[in-house]
Amino acid sequence: GISEKVSFKGIKERAKECLGFIADERGLSKEELADRIVPTCELDENGTRVFDFGPRQFTFALGPDLKPALKDETGKRLSDLPKPNTKDDAAKAAEAVAAWKLLKKLVADVARTQAARLEQAMVVGRRWTPEEFNQLIVEHPLMGLLAQRLIWAAYDGNGTLIQTFRIADDRTLADVQDELSEIPDNAAQIGIIHPAYLPEGVRGKWGEVLSDYDLIPPFVQLGRPIYALTDAEKDAKSITRFAGIKDIDPKTLLFGLDNQGWTRGTPQDSGWFTEHYKHFPSANVYAVVSYHGAPVGYMEGWEDQEVNEIFFVRESSDATWGWVSSNSVKSLVPLKDVDPIITSEALYDITRLVEKGRKS
Repeated sequence: GISEKVSFKGIKERAKECLGFIADERGLSKEELADRIVPTCELDENGTRVFDFGPRQFTFALGPDLKPALKDETGKRLSDLPKPNTKDDAAKAAEAVAAWKLLKKLVADVARTQAARLEQAMVVGRRWTPEEFNQLIVEHPLMGLLAQRLIWAAYDGNGTLIQTFRIADDRTLADVQDELSEIPDNAAQIGIIHPAYLPEGVRGKWGEVLSDYDLIPPFVQLGRPIYALTDAEKDAKSITRFAGIKDIDPKTLLFGLDNQGWTRGTPQDSGWFTEHYKHFPSANVYAVVSYHGAPVGYMEGWEDQEVNEIFFVRESSDATWGWVSSNSVKSLVPLKDVDPIITSEALYDITRLVEKGRKS
């Protein structure tokens, strides 16, 4: 939580360093470590918990907005526990109310954080082995609840799509026809499928299934907008469509990139950083966005930003040193050779932040 949300950059970065050290000690990546430390929030194996008033019981349920909710014994959904009455067991009710207050805050924080992690997993093409998928996602009390609202895919050892499926509320798997399904024996990887890889008819059928079960995804998946290169950009080495927009709020742009899974580039000699990058491991590519620049420390009242360019580089030795511009990179990938989904996702992030950050 500190590494993701604390506003003091020094403390936040130190927490990230500690997580990195722990991950290295265990032979894990940071994301693999993050998978293994998601709290259960004291939910049972089915993702539920009962709050007992004695004659009345209320069961935890995750609301469509990822906020904790409850159901009474008739199945009616409640946003909060009712006040105990004279018929309730006073001691049990007091204990239940105290436990609910703690759970409510914890689940809300964890659900938001994990939803963002799952979205980034879809964006960058991160995948799990079938064993990891079952243990860390399907069988996890809280992750399973989030995962039930998404469409998943199984891939073979070459990364070829085998089938898509969803997780039912009883933690079994179901196909697009809503029939019981299983992970194929030849599946080597499981991931959250990007809608661009789904034929329109299949995407529509999955949308109907989610609608039938009143399942609202924790982030935009099936209806995600797709951004394409212009004809001129297809023959270019970088995207410069945002150049000339000079009134972008620095905090909106730079903190927004942080929150969307981009990493700040290496500060230059003057103490400025002028770029963010995002790793797409499934394609061994980094997306890089460069802008006017801001100081490493205090950013309040800093001058407006302009996005200079977006470009893509292969994983290589120069990846650890940062990039100043597309002209300085030896491992530059021509835009026409970049996976269109990676291009779309980079443009999706930058377009939203530019629109949100413009002052005029």
